[in-house]
Amino acid sequence: MIYSGSFLVLAIFWNVLWRYAAFQNRLMGGNVSPDQAKNITRQYYAGPVFYAVAFLVAFLSALASVIVIVLVAIFFAVTATISE
Repeated sequence: MIYSGSFLVLAIFWNVLWRYAAFQNRLMGGNVSPDQAKNITRQYYAGPVFYAVAFLVAFLSALASVIVIVLVAIFFAVTATISE
């Protein structure tokens, strides 16, 4: 529960940081289009949602919780290579 909970807290803070940076492109470089920022924002919704699922699943099965966390990591790895 601590392992998945720490991922959940980290994902929430990462989303807050991203939204601050992406709001009206205030901290984006000139090479980042508004569409790219919107796509990244949509992808980042998955983190807190699935880490919350992993946290809740941890009450039932530690292995299932870790599997959800690994699947989230795979999701971000795949979407990062697709968007490049």
